[in-house]
Amino acid sequence: MHKKIIVAMLMILLSLVFGTVGYQLVMGWSWYDALYMTLITITTIGYKEVYELTPEGRALTMVLILFGVFGVLYAFTAVGQFILEGQMRDLFRRRRMEKKAGSLSNHVIVCGFGRMGKIIAEELRLRRVPFVIIEKKPEVVRQIIDSHMNVIEGDATSDEILRKSGVERARALVAVVESDAENLYLTLSARVLNKECYILSRCSEDTAEDKLYRAGANKVISPYRIGARQMAEFILRPNIMRFIEMAFEKGNIHLEIQELAVPAGSILDGVTLLHSNLRQNYNVIVVGIRKKQSEDMIFNPPVNSRICSEDILILLGEPERMDRLLEDIGRS
Repeated sequence: MHKKIIVAMLMILLSLVFGTVGYQLVMGWSWYDALYMTLITITTIGYKEVYELTPEGRALTMVLILFGVFGVLYAFTAVGQFILEGQMRDLFRRRRMEKKAGSLSNHVIVCGFGRMGKIIAEELRLRRVPFVIIEKKPEVVRQIIDSHMNVIEGDATSDEILRKSGVERARALVAVVESDAENLYLTLSARVLNKECYILSRCSEDTAEDKLYRAGANKVISPYRIGARQMAEFILRPNIMRFIEMAFEKGNIHLEIQELAVPAGSILDGVTLLHSNLRQNYNVIVVGIRKKQSEDMIFNPPVNSRICSEDILILLGEPERMDRLLEDIGRS
């Protein structure tokens, strides 16, 4: 399509040069009058001729009409087709994404594609977690589409948009839109539509934190507070922070921290840590256990700790070994 537009522009340019030079040579007109006559001819405006035309001038005009007008029409057609095809392509892509998002289940909804939303989406894509983004700025939506990520265009605080994103079937929702007020309204709307969804919300002001919890957020994150604490920890305990950074750093292939909900009847159900052979078979370390129906975490659990179904294990290990463990549990 770009080639068609270039060809059309060249045709118009050649017509202008041909007509201007032709009128100047055949009729003896000035360059300005010759260019003016060429323009009103190829654009079919139909103003009165600059001067009376001789038979040679009329012949030149007929040739110019045949080729020049065709070039202009071809240019308009090419440009219009390019615009229309681009709009239709965007429309079809957006509808296809909306349809795909509507069929997702157990996925994550990222509301807002600012600095935080972009990082969250990249991490989810890196971990191959199904997700959909809600963004209201058209220019940002186009960037997301070009990045081949699922997106719904619209206001995340709208119930209709949340339903389009499959909020009723989502496992989690991340509220990182522009203001605390919008995050608050979004959290409230999402909680009404899905009682079980895990809602993570950002807050900029400390006064908004309690309101977000009351609106239904499971966890409220203050980036400024976390950032300040992390900077202080790097000063006080740099080696510990480097270890944590290794586990979470983007693109790190050596370590990762993973949580595992123990399925009933799996190879881990009912065994102790000592007899689970997680360290021997998978080189995975259990750094914590959250027992079923409890919010408390047991850190560095003893080897005689018994693993039960629906317990949450916090694991540390290499991604490949972790994937093999999950596959073995899925087959058991």
